[in-house]
This record gives sequence, C-alpha cells and structure tokens, in this order.
Amino acid sequence: MELPAGQLVLTVAAGVMLGAASSGAAHRAKYPHDKSSWLLQVWTVAIVIINAYVLTVRTVAAEDVRHVLTNRFDVTLVFATTLTAVAACAQHLSRIRGLDGFLLPVAALFQVFAFVQVGEPLLRYDTAAWFVVHQLSLIAAGTFLVCGGAGGAVYLVLLRALRRKQPSPLFGHLAPLQAWERFSRWNLVVGFVLLSFGILTGICEATQSVQAEKATRQAWLTDAFIVGSFVVWGLYGAAIAAAVFVPRFRGRRVAQLALGTGALLVFILLVVEKVSKVH
Repeated sequence: MELPAGQLVLTVAAGVMLGAASSGAAHRAKYPHDKSSWLLQVWTVAIVIINAYVLTVRTVAAEDVRHVLTNRFDVTLVFATTLTAVAACAQHLSRIRGLDGFLLPVAALFQVFAFVQVGEPLLRYDTAAWFVVHQLSLIAAGTFLVCGGAGGAVYLVLLRALRRKQPSPLFGHLAPLQAWERFSRWNLVVGFVLLSFGILTGICEATQSVQAEKATRQAWLTDAFIVGSFVVWGLYGAAIAAAVFVPRFRGRRVAQLALGTGALLVFILLVVEKVSKVH
C-alpha cells in the first residue's frame, strides 16, 4: 500500500513531535518539576492518536487488517505507536515513573524506520485467519520485551547513581530500584511467552510454505531473521531461567541482559528483517 500525501504529512508530524517528546522526557528526568511536563504529556497522547488514526484509515482502505499486517511501514508504525502508548501511561503511573524517557527514543527510531519501508511488503505468507494472531502476538511480544529492556536501562542508570553516593535529580523522579527490577522481570516473562507463541505459529506457516513449495526448508533454516529470532528467544529463555534458579544472577546482571537483548531485538526487527528472503 502506498502512502497518500495526507497520511505522509500526519506521520511526519507525529515523528517530529516524537523527537521533541524524546528530548523533553530526557529534560524532565533532570528537572522533574519543570512546568513543561504537561506539554510533554499532551504531545505524547497526540502522537498516539495521530498514528492510530493513520493506521485505522489504512486498515479501512485495505478492507482487511491482514493486508496492513503484511506491510513493513504499517507494522513498524504499530511498534512505534504501542511503545509511545506505554510511555504515555508511564507518565501517570508512579511505579514506572520515568520510563518514558527511555521508551520514547526507541519509539522515535521505529517511527523513522517506518518511512524507509513505505510500500514494501513484509511477508509472503498466505493471509490465513490465524495469521492475524501470529502477527499481533509478535508485536505484543516485541513491545513487552523492549519495555523490559528499557526497565533494565533505568535500573542500571539508578544503580550507577547510587554507587556514586552523590545527590541526583533521578532519585526524585524515577521509581526505586526494586520497582524496576520487578517491572523488567515481568515484562521479560510475558514477552517470552508471547514470543514463544509467535515463533510456534511461524513454524506452522513455514511448514505449510515448504509443503506448498513456496520456499525450501534450507531457505527457512538459514534466513538471517529466522536465525536471529531463535537467538533472541534463547537469550531471553536463559535470562528468565537464571533469574528464577540462580539468585546471584538477579539485579544488575538481569538488567544488563534485558537491555542488551532488547537492543538486539530492535536491531533484528528494523535491520535484519529487511534483508530476509523468506520473511
């Protein structure tokens, strides 16, 4: 699906606002009582509304949500919208206060990459009824796992500030360490379950594709995106197992792995997936 001029203008406007919101969130982390915080909240909600409107219009125009879920621009924009929505909620929840400063830059990155992929098809799959569940589960998994990575980043920033034993405005704005550890851990668990479901449904589709001779088994097994997805799945599984069964691995090490694997996930979704030959 091409991007009409009206949708392009709205999406560009949302991207500019997202960049400004990212800068504003970083500023508010240093100056939590700045009066411009209300403007940041308004802008964040406006970005969600604009992106949601563009996606709705494109879905109605296509007359089938499955066609939207097979377009690179739309799927990338969905990621940007969900992450921005979580950031908007974080601005009003004391338990994850300050998360928006770490999520909005990632959302802006997805928003920028969406423009690079306008008009490019995402998948060669048949649009079977279960395909919607497959795509939505992966989108939800990506959102949870990126949020877990952002939570890990907040944990590490706070831990570093505490070890310096110097006053910092972060202590008055960000939630305490224990809250970030729980937030990151639960996001990893939920995201891992959703990612597992998405991979299983993807395996079913790959099997059907091989049987229909649309792609060879070798092509699936050696595809960069498929291999990368399994690597991320394995790393998350190891992180969760270590956090449960190895007490020494909790805290800083889990946060580091959550941040590193979250960054790897973003790289795979935005870069590696683009060069995939079968996905």
